[in-house]
Amino acid sequence: MFKEKIIMKRSFYYILLLASIAVTLNSCLGDNDDYVYYDDAGIVSFSLTAANVYSTTISSDGKTTTTKAELKNGTYRFHIDQLKHEIYNPDSLPVGTDAKHILVSASAKMGGTLYLKSITSDSVKVFNSNDSVDFSSPRTMIVVSHSGKLRMEYKVSVNIHKQEGNQMTWSAPAIAEPAEDYTEGMKIVEFNGRMYIFGSDGEKTEGCASDITDGKKWEQLASSLSTPFDADAYKSLIVQGDNLYILSGGKVFSSHDGEDWSEVASTDAKQLLGATPWRMYALSADGMIAVSTDGGVTWETEDIDGDAAMLPTTDISMCYNPLKTNPDAYQVIIVGRGDSETELKGRIWGKVEENSQYSQDNAWTSYGDYDGNKYPAPALVSMQAIAYDEGFVLFGGSILGETGYREYSTFYKSLDGGLSWRTDNGMTLPDEFICTNDVMAMTVDSDNCIWIVCGASGQVWHGRLNKLGWEEYKQYYKE
Repeated sequence: MFKEKIIMKRSFYYILLLASIAVTLNSCLGDNDDYVYYDDAGIVSFSLTAANVYSTTISSDGKTTTTKAELKNGTYRFHIDQLKHEIYNPDSLPVGTDAKHILVSASAKMGGTLYLKSITSDSVKVFNSNDSVDFSSPRTMIVVSHSGKLRMEYKVSVNIHKQEGNQMTWSAPAIAEPAEDYTEGMKIVEFNGRMYIFGSDGEKTEGCASDITDGKKWEQLASSLSTPFDADAYKSLIVQGDNLYILSGGKVFSSHDGEDWSEVASTDAKQLLGATPWRMYALSADGMIAVSTDGGVTWETEDIDGDAAMLPTTDISMCYNPLKTNPDAYQVIIVGRGDSETELKGRIWGKVEENSQYSQDNAWTSYGDYDGNKYPAPALVSMQAIAYDEGFVLFGGSILGETGYREYSTFYKSLDGGLSWRTDNGMTLPDEFICTNDVMAMTVDSDNCIWIVCGASGQVWHGRLNKLGWEEYKQYYKE
């Protein structure tokens, strides 16, 4: 009987336990108030996961070859503008990207559902990241909140370049009629929104100008001076700050418009070479480099590490690039050649100009002329150098000592501060480009356009590497 009581007692406990479980389950299954539906809606992430890029090349024998490359996930960042409900890539995909078959990934806020609207109708379908999407035109993505109460639309644009970034685009040529008389030499500069060409007819230097946005209509400049500039004055045309400068008859002159000239100072310098925002440089009478920090009023001789007799004496140009590590410092180079036509290499000299309060001055050093340099600057007739595309670019006529070379056909680029110069195959000239004599001038403007003026014909060309005209590249370049 005692045993039966124990069994009955245990059975009672089991019954209570089962009842408790049943009540708990019924409470959980019957209470839906704890399940939350979210009303927020939005697209919180968007990325490209795969896209094909096709490129076509034509070999020298006319054979066409098409190759395919795949863009990697995460290579291009997309921006989500939650105020305007727009999604786009600031850095465009490369030219040749197949816009009709792009895989993307996207996610919605708080478990919302994403839909993709049709290009041709108002129908929508649930977005699937495994399906390729046609982004040949902007698409509409719709996000519906978890609760179904809120709906938002986003305009999605996948930007693709229409041009090859490292190729040149040139304008139709214009004629600077006054420059037809500049038969002995000329120089072109940009100043205050205008392009100025100064050149020599062998007796005197004169100038003409055109608005940078035009480049077709060139006006003869009327100098305020009673005596014209001498025949070699054009070589000294430079820009610094708010003035043009020129050296003529042992005197430095300045002007704010190329017509009204004022004498700055007398000097024994032979030629103004160029200027940075801080300093002006000249070739002195004794064959050294002189510097002025007061706009050409006074000059001091610069230190030279090497043989000053090897400084360039013909077709001299100066250019500079700011250092990325110091906005007040510049890599400055002087480019030219010697007087002898048997000298087959260009003469390149350079220095780092530092303008911080406690910086030390650096000496000028000869670049590129050393044993083992496989890519020295060639000695080009009428050679000109500019700072361009984060490097330096060299262009000119025939190469001294070399036959069979087509003059004015090749750009040479240096990415190491002027030490080595390699042919830049992306920087090409149009087939119609012709320079027929040893007179040519080149510069680059503030919009990254290269200007080339051909002697005798007065033909003016201006062109630009495509990527330097892209807004995203301009922003990156400024930074």
